[in-house]
Amino acid sequence: MNNSVMYQYIVDSDEESPENLYDEYQKHADVSLQKKYQLFSQKSITLAIVMGVCADENEFKNIFIRNNIEDFMELLEDNINYWQMRTKPFNITTPNSSLNMMTNGFLLYQVQASRLFGRCGYYQAGGAYGFRDQLQDSLAMLYIDPFFTRSMLIEFAGHQYIGGDVQHWWHTPYRGVRTKIRDDMLFMPYVMCRYIEFTGDYSILSQKAPYLKSMEIPKDHDDYYHEATPSDVEETLLEHSMRAINCAYSLGQNGLPLMHGGDWNDGMNKVGIKGEGESVWLGIFLYDVLNKMADLLRTMKKRRTGRGIQ
Repeated sequence: MNNSVMYQYIVDSDEESPENLYDEYQKHADVSLQKKYQLFSQKSITLAIVMGVCADENEFKNIFIRNNIEDFMELLEDNINYWQMRTKPFNITTPNSSLNMMTNGFLLYQVQASRLFGRCGYYQAGGAYGFRDQLQDSLAMLYIDPFFTRSMLIEFAGHQYIGGDVQHWWHTPYRGVRTKIRDDMLFMPYVMCRYIEFTGDYSILSQKAPYLKSMEIPKDHDDYYHEATPSDVEETLLEHSMRAINCAYSLGQNGLPLMHGGDWNDGMNKVGIKGEGESVWLGIFLYDVLNKMADLLRTMKKRRTGRGIQ
């Protein structure tokens, strides 16, 4: 691809038609841009460099048909307003101006743009969804958009196997990896309890989602990468959460949870792979989840369901 074709089209609008530009982009997913300008003394120039993702070819053409710098400044202003709207509801005032600046906008922008929408964290460069990763990040959304957290809980419940374990990560719709990691599934009851504590919305417990079906992890493998499919078995999120707890509740000889394929610290994935290693961290997390669920069940007057975890 001509290194300057996209840049020249934006600035000069006479190098390529939108159709040709779109066709070239389809062939080349990367591009380097270079264009020379001569500036005289006391003169200035304003350039627009546009990067983004379009839903389809028509949207692409509608954006790049613009050749007026004011048009692009309007797009920039719209983008700024969008993110101000997404971060403004949460605001703190402290004597520390740096803390105010970081908290009022920057952190919520980062968790949404990088973690939830882009999914481009340091260990998540492939853009996949992580069961643990995105659920824990969705907690930040409780302060500005709790419905987002609710929707994610329902969607992620559909990535749980009937045995209680979950896909560690996946690309949509269901191509991902089944592992022996034992903290992932606990983030569903944990985030669900936090969501209900924050919103008082108990109706989420009766929302239903299907389980995934696939073969078990082969005995000589630590994980299994595959294209899973939804099963015909569907249960409420409360039942999904109970299956998650029962799956994780497996104690070793010291009374601590067995970590099997790992806990929150992915780097320790070999400690319990033979079925003996235990995790102090997982014990702390499981204890917190059990207490939250027990409180939730008592509130719902479901003591019979909660008897096994009291």
